[in-house]
Amino acid sequence: MRTAGQAREAAVAHLAMSEVPAVLVDSNTEEFDAGWVFYYQSAHYVVTKHPGDMLVGNAPIFVARNGASPVFISYHRPTSESVEAFVCRGNANAAPNPEVELLGWRVRSRCPQRRQYESALLLAWQPQRKQWMLVCLAPRQECKPKASRRRVS
Repeated sequence: MRTAGQAREAAVAHLAMSEVPAVLVDSNTEEFDAGWVFYYQSAHYVVTKHPGDMLVGNAPIFVARNGASPVFISYHRPTSESVEAFVCRGNANAAPNPEVELLGWRVRSRCPQRRQYESALLLAWQPQRKQWMLVCLAPRQECKPKASRRRVS
């Protein structure tokens, strides 16, 4: 696990690979449970404060606590979404994790070998898509029931 100081050093090293000399703006650093988001600016701008020396469109750097390599993250969404994507998917630039509200019931089935197992059918509301989905969550087992073709009147 990285400390804040080690994360800052990793961000500086990552920033050193860029073509433009830049420095971290420590006052804007954000800390999350999963890591830190560092912002930076042109070293020349920090000295002169002239708007013409300012970097524009510079993506912040995310440094994970778990030791993963620092990455530039999108500035087109809140940094908290990028951190959540890292937590859920292991990639700070992945699509955000969709929120799903689950409402459901349990179904008991019998397999041909007479072993019972449970699976869950869930009715899931996806706020981003504004639609309901039916999701079947069944445990991995050697025995799976055959689909029933009975008519329901």
